[in-house]
Amino acid sequence: MIALKEQSGEYRSKGNYHKKLDTNWKYYPVYLAKKKYILTKCLELNHKGMKFLDAGCGEGVIVEDLNGSGVNIIGLDMNYHSKLVKRGDITKMPFKNNSFDVILCLDVLEHLDYITQKRALLEINRVLKKGGIAIFSIPNLAHFAGRFVFLFGKLLRTSSPERHLGERTANEWKNLLSENFKIKNKFGIFPTFPLISIMTFLSPKNSVFFHKVENILFGKLFSGFCFLVVFETEK
Repeated sequence: MIALKEQSGEYRSKGNYHKKLDTNWKYYPVYLAKKKYILTKCLELNHKGMKFLDAGCGEGVIVEDLNGSGVNIIGLDMNYHSKLVKRGDITKMPFKNNSFDVILCLDVLEHLDYITQKRALLEINRVLKKGGIAIFSIPNLAHFAGRFVFLFGKLLRTSSPERHLGERTANEWKNLLSENFKIKNKFGIFPTFPLISIMTFLSPKNSVFFHKVENILFGKLFSGFCFLVVFETEK
């Protein structure tokens, strides 16, 4: 834990909000589902001698959890540092070429403008070993509710334009990632169908079970209708 005055960005105003989750946070069930998926996937991938990086890791919640499970992992973030998290820029990472076997980049790219996204992906490719795995989780502008609202000439953004400078549709993200990586798998989290969306809005903590069910039923086959898409890629 670092002192609040040593943090910057949203962590200075919000504190360690990913470590102290508010069950009424509207993204609460999505965050839980993403975290579980990523932790499970990383533990499956982990083998002796492998090195992991969480690029743009925030407070390092996933870094700490994986480290506690025996994964050799460090984090990098512009606005936070701790024992396991270095402070640094994802577009100019302080690591040598081919340093990591697995790199995570979770809910990061949408915060960058379109040009900076390309620089970040080139940098991730640089520090990832040949044959290494890069896992991205990215909000999808074309989730089901967003498509419906667009029929009426409105845009249902995944967050404010100030926070998500470079949001894209899932298909656009796939095309962008394919410039530097081979797409191996993708999985959707939170298909924004009407009933589950209303439940999530009214009571995030009481909708967690229903999120689990819908993610199992629709996450693989209908990832393009989901709010968040996880791409597993290979260099």
